[in-house]
Amino acid sequence: MITPLQTQFIRSNGQPLNIDGYTVIQMDRIPIKQGAITIRFISSEATKLQGVALKSPKGFIKLSDGSHARRVNVWYERDLPSSVRHEITCPDGELRVWNIYKVTTDEDRTRSEAWTNNAGMVVEDVSAAKRRYRCSDGLGDFSLADLTFEIEIDRDAEKSQSEGVEGVSP
Repeated sequence: MITPLQTQFIRSNGQPLNIDGYTVIQMDRIPIKQGAITIRFISSEATKLQGVALKSPKGFIKLSDGSHARRVNVWYERDLPSSVRHEITCPDGELRVWNIYKVTTDEDRTRSEAWTNNAGMVVEDVSAAKRRYRCSDGLGDFSLADLTFEIEIDRDAEKSQSEGVEGVSP
């Protein structure tokens, strides 16, 4: 029996794991202070709802209605647009990213989860401004085909935002 990733991550104190030749992580930290990101969903072979969590612990993510949140969950639904753009402010210099998924409980209710059982992701640098994420949810066996998405950082938005924010230098 293969030890679940969750157990392996606990033993490694959250450090990356080498699984089948891939470096698997639980959470990515994108170095950025201010700018805009576009999340583009590419595919999902999972039967349950998949998504991505974004978090700026000391800053915020601007939503389409103009409100701000420290954490945002973006779900991949085939009937919705495949990409979304958010302006972000991360005073601590990092945006945290991890995959999430819906599970059904014994009471026949659903809830979102992360970092359970065989959840993990492989991050590939596509370019200096774009990363591709291949994710395994916590449901069933390890599979990097459960969700694939990209995050692109808009460096021009980063510069224009910092020029327009008092006390922030470009």
